[in-house]
Order: sequence, then structure tokens, then C-alpha cells
Amino acid sequence: MKFIFESNKFKQILLIICLTMFIYPQSAFSNCWQNYTNSNEISGSTIEGNYLWLATTGGVVRWNLTDSTYIKYTTVEGLADHNVKDVFMDGVGNIWFGTTEGVQKYDGAIWTTYNTANSPLPNNTVYAIAQDTLGIMWFGTAYGIAAFDGASTWQVYTNLGGGATNVAVRGIGIDSQNRIWTANNPDNYGDPGGVSVFDGSTWTRHDPNASSIGQYFLSLTVDGNDNVWAGSWTAGIYVYNGSTWQNYNSSNSLLMGNQIECFEVENDSVMWIANHSSYPDTGGASRFDGSTWTNYNRSNSGLEDKRIYSISIDGVNKYFGTGVEGTSKYNNSTWSSFKTSNEPHCNWITSIDGDNSGTVYFGTEYYGIAVYNSGVWSSYYSGNSGLYDNNVNCIYVDAGDTLWVGTQWSGVFKHYGSTWIHYDTLNSGLLGNIILSIAKDSQGNLWLGTAGWDGPGGQDGALAKFTGSIWTNYYLSNSNIIDDDGLNVTVDKGDTIWIGSEEGISKYNQFTNSWTNYTTANGLIHNYVRSITIDSLNNKWIATRGGVSKFNGSVWTNFNTSNGIADNEVFDITVDSSNIWIATENGVSFFNGSNWTTYRQTDSLADNYVKAVCVDVFNDKWFGTRRCGISIYNENILSVSEIVTDVKVNVSLLMYPNPFTEEIQIHFQVDDDCLRQGFPIIRIFDISGRLVYSVKSISGNSGFVSWDGRDENNEFVNSGVYFIKVQVSPENIIGSERAILIR
Repeated sequence: MKFIFESNKFKQILLIICLTMFIYPQSAFSNCWQNYTNSNEISGSTIEGNYLWLATTGGVVRWNLTDSTYIKYTTVEGLADHNVKDVFMDGVGNIWFGTTEGVQKYDGAIWTTYNTANSPLPNNTVYAIAQDTLGIMWFGTAYGIAAFDGASTWQVYTNLGGGATNVAVRGIGIDSQNRIWTANNPDNYGDPGGVSVFDGSTWTRHDPNASSIGQYFLSLTVDGNDNVWAGSWTAGIYVYNGSTWQNYNSSNSLLMGNQIECFEVENDSVMWIANHSSYPDTGGASRFDGSTWTNYNRSNSGLEDKRIYSISIDGVNKYFGTGVEGTSKYNNSTWSSFKTSNEPHCNWITSIDGDNSGTVYFGTEYYGIAVYNSGVWSSYYSGNSGLYDNNVNCIYVDAGDTLWVGTQWSGVFKHYGSTWIHYDTLNSGLLGNIILSIAKDSQGNLWLGTAGWDGPGGQDGALAKFTGSIWTNYYLSNSNIIDDDGLNVTVDKGDTIWIGSEEGISKYNQFTNSWTNYTTANGLIHNYVRSITIDSLNNKWIATRGGVSKFNGSVWTNFNTSNGIADNEVFDITVDSSNIWIATENGVSFFNGSNWTTYRQTDSLADNYVKAVCVDVFNDKWFGTRRCGISIYNENILSVSEIVTDVKVNVSLLMYPNPFTEEIQIHFQVDDDCLRQGFPIIRIFDISGRLVYSVKSISGNSGFVSWDGRDENNEFVNSGVYFIKVQVSPENIIGSERAILIR
């Protein structure tokens, strides 16, 4: 095959090949992490030229307003935390982010973090950012406000006048006299909050609404005429003209709701106000020019959500950051939207499990199930499936790849193919509809930890067994189970049932109908047990509120922070081919048989508060966080020698065009011996060894896939050499080739 290139393209290819042969950036080998977050829940925005920066609960997004492409920044890229409260551009073009792990400055190349550990910042949760006329940065935190000159000088204020001590500062405004105005949220109900002003020496508190509930303010701005606009939690807007406060609410004006999330000023005096209410269920954006109100909501405009948390204006274009539907744009005549795509639909993860094909399922706290399959995200929830309880407590995939879903209110759901079957207290032998855990033994019996029974004597929980036709329940008054609260169940290699509870562990031998209970008196590290897993030697590993216990049937071995784990609050535990992995309140840890190693946000983990951990069929580790999305720790990072070595042992592999500019076709044929190990997986790695993209082949020993030069976040990768690996198992690479991408 003959290729003809322009001279500059040919030079690019030569350069790329030379880099492949001689340069391997060592720092990249440590980055085995990738994060998946939903970034359509917006909390702040700012405009930098042709870019719209968005603060979200799933990191930071920078939209290119020219071509509607975006870049997402997570902890992998250097962001301190995915829960970003505010974004602000200073006078010299630095972008500042308020997160729950401090405030960050990004100059386009370097991230600089300021938190309570390395600065006088009074609290790591930063709600609001502003810059005064002298160039001083102001950060509103959960406990007061801090001023920073950008170099080394800090001033912290925790008493904002009139008893407003240690209030959360939710909004900041600067007037023409360089006075600092703050919207205050008191720590305790009834404590002084209101609005405070700082004249450079003294803080003075204003009390626009003297009621206890009226002390809570969420937002603040100053218009071009020095009027102060303060948005309250329940009482609408208060406007201060220098002498008196005036109130606008849904009763005395056309304001739609009394919860005011943010303001934006257009042409010095026209106000745009994000407002909503729950009763009635209404809200959107209101425009007020001093005399006329104009409302925009879901029924009369292109807004897709009543809840708006940010507004930015660029000429005629208004950008409204919504609660779950991304950003809506209005140019005074038409509406359009900006939404990130191919990502989990929820960041609140409760549980994880995977099937034999590599599909991974994520239970969420409010929004059903997120599904990951070969780089593509989808979901099951009440609006698109037979799952009609979106509050998922646990996920379990059995050996036949049937999906079982335990919910908070509606019992258990069974899903296979396109069929959903539902079991609850009305149509089955379940005693309670709260399903806390699910497991299956080798005989096909389903075991469930349940709650919500309200049985005799206040009994709440039960261990349920389901044979497929018969239900049997075990509870305090008919068995020797140790407790009926927080039941988490697993099955060992001999089909013995292990049940963790808030008072210890019960072991149930279903063949002899005998019970054995274990507590701290027997050697368990803590009686509050959250999860149990079984390793290859049938050892029991137990996650508790006080650390981790290992039980080999006779000897207990305990681990806590004093001997290596990330935190004693352990929520979940699992085992891979050789290591124990735990999810804790302060990071994740793994044990290799000798030592514990911990990863946290500073290592690119999505969040330190990790609720669930799972090892998939490829031996990749998935971590679900409480509110900041999902991380995968990918141990398929290859060594330099593995990357550059071409292998074609058991596969015929043909790729064209190569080099390519837009799309490459990858044709393969696998021999029958390899096919017995599993269907082929095509995995694409960059020069650093990072997995860029993967796709499962169609069943059979031959076929083709195409790659358009995008990664698994649907973002275009850079020009370079990429390595196409054909695998039938994580350990068995049966074929590989190099592909050259030229942009």
C-alpha cells in the first residue's frame, strides 16, 4: 500500500514515530485513573472571551461558544474536588474555583490550591468568590470570609457584625466605594444571619427580615447604581438603596418563587433573577427592569428546568445554569442548550456490580441505575424501564448475568434481557420492602437483607431466602440471628450464609440449620458491620465502622488507621485476583497481603467519601462516591515494552487507513482456542500506557470495529501513536498493532 502526504504531514509522522521509539513520559505511568461524572448540575458560571466556564457537581466544564465543544476538568486533570460551588475570572484572566476542598486558581497551565492545611482559609467549603476594586480576592466560606492579595497576605473575618459569627457566606458583592457585602447563612436556626457590609475597618450587619427563617440568605449582588440585591431562602428579594430595604416576593410581585439562588445585572440596572419554589412547583428566570417583570419558565420558554443556579450574560446572550439539565442559552429570540453527554446520569452512587461481559451497573441514591458498557453510558430509571423506585440501595449480578436491584421503598427488581420482574410485600413472601443487600448461593437460592417490616415486638429486619418459588424469612423471634438492623449478606464457597448487622455477624449453615454469632468479644474489630467479602481461600473480610477484620475460621486479624487503612469508617470491601480493596469515608485502600496502600483525591480519586467498590471482569476497580461520581482504577496500564511490542500470535489483525485522520477500521480474526477464553475485546492505549478506548466485539471469532479518535469521555485525543490490543482476558493479549493519528 502506498501513501502520499504533504510534506508537513510527513514530518508529523516522522516526529511521532521518533517519539514512540525514544520518549516515554514516566509521570504518565502513575496515572491509572479515569473519572466519570455528570456535569449537567450547574452551580456557577463565568465567561472568558469565547469560553463559558461552568462550576458543576461533577467537576468543571469549559464550553467553546464558537463550536459548542467542551473540555471537562476533574481530579485527574488537577481539580481539587468535583463538587464545585462557584467559578470566577479575575482581572488578569485567572480562573478561580470554589470547591468543598478549598479554593483553586487556574492560569491555563498550573493549578494552585489554597485550603485550611496550607493557608489561613477558615473553611474548605468555598461558596462564593469576588474581586474588589483594589484587586483583592474575597472567598465566602462555610465559616466566614477570607481576603487574599494573590501573593502572601491573608485576612480572615469570622465575625461579620451584629452577632453574625461563623456564618456561611453564600454571596459576595462589591459596591463603587469598595465596600464588601455578604449574604449570610447562620450555622444554627434562629442565629443572626442577614446581610453584612465591610467598609475596610468595620463590619455592620443588616437585618432585612427579622424572623428566624428570614436570616438565611443565598445570594447577593450590587447593581450599577449601588443598589444591593440580596436573595433569601424563603422570603424573596430584598433591595437596599442606601437607606431602606424593599422586599419583592411572590405575593407582592410577579416573582415566581421565593427561593432566590442568584442574580445577574444587565446594563447596570436590569436584573435577572433565578428563583423557584416547591409549593407550588414553579420557578425559572425573572427579568425586572425596575417596573416590569418578565418570567421565563419551562412552559413558556426553552428553559428545561425550573431550578437555576447561575446566570451569565455576554451581550445579548444569557446563559442559565440549571439544576440537572445543563445550561440554557437565550439570545432574546431563540433558545438552545449546552449539555455534556455520554456520562453517568447521577453522581450519588450507592452500589456497584458487573456482569461477565464487562458491563458495570451503578445504583444511585435518587435516579435509578447508571450502566457502563464498552465506553457507552446509559441508564435505567422509572421513566424508561420496569424499575419504578429510583432509590437504589444495592446492585447484584448473579452468575447467569441476571441483574437484581434492591430498592429503598419498593422491594426487589429482577432484570434479564428486556424483562423486569418485581417482588414486594404485596406479591411475594418479603416481610419488608427495604432491600439492603442481595447474594446468591451455588444452588440458585437468593438471599436478601431486608428492613421495613414493623413486625411483632418492633422487629424491623429479616434475612429472606428465595428459591425461585418459595420464600423463607429469618428474624429475631424465629432464629438465632444476632440482630435485625442493617443486614448485609454474602455467601462463602461452601454455601454458608454470612450476615453482617449493627450488632455483629451471624453465620448460618443452611444444611444443618445452625447459627453462630461473632462480636468484638470473639475478635471482630467493631460490631457495626457494613459489608463482607470472601477471598479465594474462603477467608472472610469484614468492613466495619471501626476498621477491617479478616477471619480464617479460627483466627481474627484486624486493621485500622493505626496499621495502614485510609479511615476506620469502611463502607464496602471486595477482592480482586490478589488484593483486598476497601471504600472508606476518607479514600480507598488496598492490601497486597503485606501492606496497605491508600488513594485519595490528591491521587485523582473522584472524591474521598467512597460508598462502593467493585472489581470488574477485566480486573479494573470501580469506585462510587457519595456525591462526586465514579472513578475507575485501570491496572491495564501497560509497561513500555508491552506498549511498543507488536504481537500477532493468535489473531489476524488488519487496520486501514493507517495513518488516519478521522476514522480507522480494525479488522480481526481470532482462532478457536482463544475464543474459548471469551469474546475479543479491542483496547486502545496511548504512548503513556493509558487506556483510551475499549469496545467489545460482536460475538464470534471475526469482525471489525471502527475508532474515530475519541476517548471514552467522547473527547478527541491528540495526534500520536496509539496501540491497538486484542484481548480475550485481562492477562492475555493475543494481538497488537500500532496506529498513527494525524489531526
